[in-house]
Amino acid sequence: MILRLFWRRAAAANLHHELRPGDDAPVATSARRKADPVLRVQRDFACELADIPTPQAGLVLAAVWRARSLQDLWHLRVPLFDSVARHFDQQQAEVRLARLNRHFPTRSPRSGLVPLITSFGGLER
Repeated sequence: MILRLFWRRAAAANLHHELRPGDDAPVATSARRKADPVLRVQRDFACELADIPTPQAGLVLAAVWRARSLQDLWHLRVPLFDSVARHFDQQQAEVRLARLNRHFPTRSPRSGLVPLITSFGGLER
């Protein structure tokens, strides 16, 4: 019963981009909040989970709305992938995850695994 109500509220938020005060998701009423990058990524995560009415996906969606940073959302990619792969298949999960990955910058080549080529043409170690 609670999960059904949660899904109805999440669907309403996805359609109207706004929830009432007291809901689990953030309220996007001001222009400042609408421009918030975390909120935009949260909405994209919610869209990727919108057609999966399972309890696992509901828990992931709740965690998405509780996320306070892009780093929090980065860590929710794995449960999202798992939910999509279980409901559809791995290929669909990979497609959806690829759409979400555009929000996250790639790692710097200076991670220590790749040598840095300096302006002098040599390798820095």
